[in-house]
Amino acid sequence: MLGVRERSRRDATAIARICTRGGSLLNLGALGGTYSQAYGLNDAGQIAGIFYPANSGLGQQGFLYSDGVMTDIGTLGGNGGTAAYGINASADVVGASFTSGNASSHAFVYSGGTMTDIGTLGGSDLTSVAYGVNNADRS
Repeated sequence: MLGVRERSRRDATAIARICTRGGSLLNLGALGGTYSQAYGLNDAGQIAGIFYPANSGLGQQGFLYSDGVMTDIGTLGGNGGTAAYGINASADVVGASFTSGNASSHAFVYSGGTMTDIGTLGGSDLTSVAYGVNNADRS
């Protein structure tokens, strides 16, 4: 089970937590920030989500939590933020990230430490988002 424990409504601090198989709550942290939220969980207990970095000037950033370590997965070149929404059995993470210049947000897949722009469907809509990825690595 995924969740967020809100510490203070006044300053919007909250840290993502999960309920482990043993029934205890695990605090995921926020990489030095004050807010994190979990969106995706696979059978191995790896988690995809967002956090707000402390004093960085950046918006939300995506993370991969694996083996007790939260990792900032980076961006597609923009500084407006990244959101990680889904994760599969291979720990491939998908979501959306701003591109260089923050002109638009594109769907991505993060695999093996590398974020790859999936692009858009074209036309007048310059944005895309991936919410899930299957175990055949298709988002």
